[in-house]
Amino acid sequence: MPMGDELASTSLNFTQKSLEISVELIKMLAPLVKKLWDKAFDSQHLQVGKVSQAQLFMEAGKAKSAILSNDNFLSKDADTIVEKAKKYGIPVSVVGDGEKVTLSYLERDKAVVNQILQETMRERMKTAPQDVKHFTIEECNLSAIKAEFEKNGIECCFARSANGKIFCQYPAEAAGNVETVKQDFKSAREKVA
Repeated sequence: MPMGDELASTSLNFTQKSLEISVELIKMLAPLVKKLWDKAFDSQHLQVGKVSQAQLFMEAGKAKSAILSNDNFLSKDADTIVEKAKKYGIPVSVVGDGEKVTLSYLERDKAVVNQILQETMRERMKTAPQDVKHFTIEECNLSAIKAEFEKNGIECCFARSANGKIFCQYPAEAAGNVETVKQDFKSAREKVA
């Protein structure tokens, strides 16, 4: 047999043996890989509290639930919200830097998230009444008030209570500016009426 044929035969045998060994390794590792995969994507093993957007999307797919988002949360409230979500065993995702963040959660958890937000707002109102003030507004005026506050550079946060009232919370040091905005808004509404 010529040298080239021997080399080709040896190479073919080596390749065949490598493939056989690879197949055996795959057969041995397949059950382990399946267990790891199932464990990684099992909803019982999903982290609760703060999760990534990707994990939230994965959980939404498994639960066949839409994802809802609320923006305009103070980042100092985000940690409290995440801790409460962990306590209630639901996943939430917090996105954003700076003073304001966005909270995303599953639609199936909407009632729990609303409860968490109400608890957080009540706690904040109790702990720092001297630093934060609030007033109630009607839902039809929410967008207009929010726009006026942004236009005037006043930080605010909106919350809905259990009885449906909407509160606008703002720093106490901005009380003078807030009163001016409220009076301007009231005058504009009276002119339109």
